[in-house]
Amino acid sequence: MTRADLEAELQKRVREIGSGVDPAHTDGPVAILVDLLAAWHCGCVVVLGAHGHRELRRVEAVASTSHSAEVALERQFDSERILLELSTSGTTGTPVRHGKTAAQLLGEARVLGPLFGLGPGSVVLSTVPLHHLYGLLFGLLAPLAAGARIVSDPAGDPGKFHPHRLASAVRDHQVTHLVTVPAHIRSLLDADVVLPGVRDVVSSAAALPVAWARQFEEQSGARLIDVLGSTESGGVAYRRTARDTSYRPLPGVVAVATADGHLEVTSPFTGSREPLATGDRVELLGDGTFVHLGRDDGVVKVGGKRLLLHDLEAAALGIAGVTDALALSRPTTRARGSEIWLVVAADGIERPALRQALALVVEPLLLPRRLCMWPRLPRDARGKLARATIERLLLLPGFDVLALALDPLSATLRLRADSPRLDGHFPDAPVLPAVAQLLDLIVPEVERLAGRPVTSARRLKWNRPILPGDVFTLTVELLEPGRYRFRLLGPGEDVLSTGVLDTAAEA
Repeated sequence: MTRADLEAELQKRVREIGSGVDPAHTDGPVAILVDLLAAWHCGCVVVLGAHGHRELRRVEAVASTSHSAEVALERQFDSERILLELSTSGTTGTPVRHGKTAAQLLGEARVLGPLFGLGPGSVVLSTVPLHHLYGLLFGLLAPLAAGARIVSDPAGDPGKFHPHRLASAVRDHQVTHLVTVPAHIRSLLDADVVLPGVRDVVSSAAALPVAWARQFEEQSGARLIDVLGSTESGGVAYRRTARDTSYRPLPGVVAVATADGHLEVTSPFTGSREPLATGDRVELLGDGTFVHLGRDDGVVKVGGKRLLLHDLEAAALGIAGVTDALALSRPTTRARGSEIWLVVAADGIERPALRQALALVVEPLLLPRRLCMWPRLPRDARGKLARATIERLLLLPGFDVLALALDPLSATLRLRADSPRLDGHFPDAPVLPAVAQLLDLIVPEVERLAGRPVTSARRLKWNRPILPGDVFTLTVELLEPGRYRFRLLGPGEDVLSTGVLDTAAEA
């Protein structure tokens, strides 16, 4: 798209907004850029939903200005004006919406470009959703501020990611910089693809295992940079994980360790002059860098001793055949107080061998009481392990989880013969009740995806019963904002039940 085309699209969007029409919900960096610029020009705040849909919140004090005025791409924004609202991922709780000013967004974008080698000769391709702050900054705003070219290609759609399709796009567009997440790096490694011409790869949104980083640099020849940050803080620090053990704060960011070893950040990207407390535990080094020791939710007490779940995950990832790992702690009435579960993605190693290998490298209290092995661990579109969903499904009464993926949800489960959900339905001919299917399996996942409660159901169909021992797959997909369709499929794509659930409107 030429500059003239971009300005024409921008004029069109401004007229639409002035007529009371919200921007079209089209995807891609160009469409989102036009929507953002037009909305900001018209005095609106752009709200990026957790699953990519965009809305406008009109600010009456500003929105009364003329929308017919000429719009220039060089338009200057009030640095303290809220331009954008976006949500946290909800990894550690309910998603929270945060406003971002022009000073935060554009200020950080200007810092990131030179730091990561972006310039007029750079070509950037991102596989990160633009409704994520990391994707918006690295995939759109930082390249724009640096004068780089942004690739708009279906290969960058995180919901349709495929390593060979990405490699083709990299070759076709002569990509020099790739913006991605650890889950996609793992897929590239598994597929053993080559990314010719890529000089720098940026990873964020989830922890990047050291082994993955080293293998990726050896395989690709590119420099892989891991960025630590959050929606609340913006970017905080970065490191080349294949070589560095500590993180270096971004320019302008001051990182300190509190007396109890927690990270506090003072940054122009937080929107406050006060230090921002985080749940990250760190060790500050003399050269101003810090070692990341994990988060508070990764510290557990077993048998009266404080242990790090991260240590168990790191140990598992160091065992040949293990490609991903998630450790969980569950309360127990036994003397230990809590017990540890471990879920891994593994190939070429059996459960007994994995247990034996773990026993050689971790202390006895860290050995998992329950060990699950899946073909792949589910991660969301931001690259984060779906900790809450994995834990909830592991705890489902009377179900074995065989495989799980997210965005859209796809979970393959087995109904155990001893499931308490079979009690009373019916004597000598037990079936899984429809209400148990809805309340145990379907409604919780729709509410997780939507971030809001389910309010109504429609077009419910139950084609045949689910019997003890049956294996079936649950899928949930977004039809439109606030509306989701579910399907329960048996072997051979036999449709067991279907329906549509609506969720409460966003406040």
